[in-house]
Amino acid sequence: MLRRLASAAFIVIASVQSPPLPSQSVWTLPTPNSTYTGTAAGRITDAAGANITLSKAAAAESSNSAAPTPSDVVATAVPAQALRGRRITLRGELQTHGAGGASLWMRVDATDGTLILDNGQDRAVKGDSEWTPFTVNLPVVSQANSIVVGVLLQGAGSVTARAVRIEADTRLLTDMPVASDAQKVLDAAIDIVKKSAWMRGNIDWAVMQPDLRLMAGGATTSSDIYPAIRFLLSSLKDRHSFLMPPAAATAFRSGGAGNPPIDVKALGEGVAYVNVPAYSGANQTAAKAFATKAHEQLSATTGQAACGWIVDLRGNVAATCGRCSPASNRFSAMNRSGCT
Repeated sequence: MLRRLASAAFIVIASVQSPPLPSQSVWTLPTPNSTYTGTAAGRITDAAGANITLSKAAAAESSNSAAPTPSDVVATAVPAQALRGRRITLRGELQTHGAGGASLWMRVDATDGTLILDNGQDRAVKGDSEWTPFTVNLPVVSQANSIVVGVLLQGAGSVTARAVRIEADTRLLTDMPVASDAQKVLDAAIDIVKKSAWMRGNIDWAVMQPDLRLMAGGATTSSDIYPAIRFLLSSLKDRHSFLMPPAAATAFRSGGAGNPPIDVKALGEGVAYVNVPAYSGANQTAAKAFATKAHEQLSATTGQAACGWIVDLRGNVAATCGRCSPASNRFSAMNRSGCT
């Protein structure tokens, strides 16, 4: 529902003297068994910043078209205590070669989990690009314990990031004005969560609403409110709700044709296998075509699945399979007689 919120621009607020930045932790690189390689030199808390690389060789053509797009990160963290009540900006420049999608990203954590995340993928740098400025800005709320930042690469290709650094910006003040349109977006989000969120009981509104007002202070456009909305949704702790910005919402409403089909094959001895991917898109024609194709694939293999099916949902990372349901009805008609 939040995908219906309006589009937006940037925050403009007066600067004040910044506090000293805390020391960062060691860099976390892709593990040895990852298909990605990465390097990091320098510190994000230094004026010159850090230089980071992350790459993945193009994979051989896979027969499993339902496999999710891989990704990996190079990351580090700083303690959040000295930065609570401020906005933090992560900035740097990205250069890419054949990148599926590269971005800077930042996450604000409490001791018991994520408070706010912006992975930057809604504005990722793709393909081949020369040095491109990239920023991520998030508020550090009073519950914050650490701030995790880094570079993210989705898919194959490579990204080089230079002068990656964090900056402590203005203090969050409850009396800072909020533009009317931005306030309407925040009010709409609060109303949706109060009325419709499955786990809305996890929200202590007496605490939440002052926090949201604090994070919204100085907002001039709708997108300035997005960090506050992401904080609200993460506080539900349902591991499902998320904000879909306008461009992504438009793509979702018209999308569907780009989804990979299910992967079906007989394994022998009366057992068949089906890999069901996540489905994204609300286009009804594409959804019907997806379900029809799935029916055909399942029907063609039914005679070789007398003993049953292995249903693989590992690629359905977001559990978004509403459009898969019509296809799954085919299982109810499958004959399992003769299975030993």
